[in-house]
Amino acid sequence: AGALGRLESYATSPDDPDFVRAFVGTLGGAGVAGVPGVLVWRIGDALRNGDTARAERVAAQARRVLTLLSAAVARATDPGDAAFAGDDLLTELARQGRARHTVFGVTYYGYQAQALLWRFGGHAWSRRFMEIVGRDAIAFERELYAGRWQARAGLLGLGAPQVALLDLAAMLGTRLPGAGESGRAVLDALFTAAAPDPAAAQALLDHTPAGWGRSTLSYLLTTRLDAFDLTGGHASFGRLLQSATTGQDSVSANLATELAATLSDHLDGVFGVGDDGRLTIADAEDCLLYPSDAADD
Repeated sequence: AGALGRLESYATSPDDPDFVRAFVGTLGGAGVAGVPGVLVWRIGDALRNGDTARAERVAAQARRVLTLLSAAVARATDPGDAAFAGDDLLTELARQGRARHTVFGVTYYGYQAQALLWRFGGHAWSRRFMEIVGRDAIAFERELYAGRWQARAGLLGLGAPQVALLDLAAMLGTRLPGAGESGRAVLDALFTAAAPDPAAAQALLDHTPAGWGRSTLSYLLTTRLDAFDLTGGHASFGRLLQSATTGQDSVSANLATELAATLSDHLDGVFGVGDDGRLTIADAEDCLLYPSDAADD
């Protein structure tokens, strides 16, 4: 508690680029993942012991600390900001995002903790951040769950829920005031952070990861689509799509074309004309398409 109090005291210097670089550089990727873990655990510990007053105090402290840390990381990873700490920090955040971290016996992935930072502050996250960290977070979740998602596409998997990588608060059953309610998954938080800036949104969607054989946009619209049902993250994904596809630039136009084509292919054969001349569902089973990555590739 004392250490977190001292951490809060640093909030008096959030506009100093030298402070921001030193602060985030000292924490490093492991610290950026560790601080949210401590905060969420302390809230849960208070609730488990029936101490709602302490839980409220810690939650208020968590909100202040996460807002400070979120703003600092966003600035330190923005090449257009005087506080930019360089691509080495971005690479470290991605490496630690994939790593396992343990706080008070609770083990989680770094991205599950970073996701809490993406929800706070209302500030912009840079295109460069999305190119290095955001894209890797999408790829990491796919690697983590690809086997389970493909199993669901098979006969024995029908009816099984499609899992998503939950953020740390959702994983521990704790809600953080001020974190928003747009989904509970790591990618829900990522899309919430990227959507305000069309360039950041496009950085996520206008990309074909190495070895995928398909774009991120196509993947999110097909293979991963049902994972949004689990977390209620449709709104964050919708805002991301709107931001990336509705501009007057060529990237927006290309993404909008790909969006329309992907949806058209996905719904091919689903609808037809009934005996009464009205639009009807031709094959109800085709409304439940779960294409595997192997088939799409």
